[in-house]
Amino acid sequence: MTSYVTGGAIRALREKKGCTQRELAGEIGVTDKAVSKWETGKGLPDITLVEPLTHSLGVSVAELCRANAPSKPTARPTCCAGSSTRAPCAAT
Repeated sequence: MTSYVTGGAIRALREKKGCTQRELAGEIGVTDKAVSKWETGKGLPDITLVEPLTHSLGVSVAELCRANAPSKPTARPTCCAGSSTRAPCAAT
């Protein structure tokens, strides 16, 4: 099952904001231990905390969820760019 938010996204956004786990926790009314659990993948924020979390991090709910989506390549690797064969590319 894919989660709606990952710890890596929370950590990256928190660090981008320049605040500590304790500061973020204080802003949304949880403990710094809870934030640590989220960031290490040992737990997830309750769905009721998503809106306060995004408000504190300065992003929208959609942006928080997009931060979890794997990026899609926009172009084929150079080694395969001109290939007309259907064989899989070794670079992918």
